[in-house]
Amino acid sequence: MVDVALALIALEAMVLYWWTRRGRGGVVFADLVFNLLSGGALLLGLRGALNGAPTLFWLGCLSVSLFAHLADFYRRLRPTFRR
Repeated sequence: MVDVALALIALEAMVLYWWTRRGRGGVVFADLVFNLLSGGALLLGLRGALNGAPTLFWLGCLSVSLFAHLADFYRRLRPTFRR
């Protein structure tokens, strides 16, 4: 089930990238990259933990997710920080 969710995140990223490259408006792909990355890293860490991967692997996935969340948080609040 985790593999299906990872595949859907990858598909969503490809479709959103294609959609924004065609100039169809809507969201900016750069606004979603960190969000998709953090979700994918969390699911990859979950998959590793469920399948008995080494602890360092899923801790690395959690760290990537943390930094992606922080980058997303900073990107969203960046105009607030400039005041």
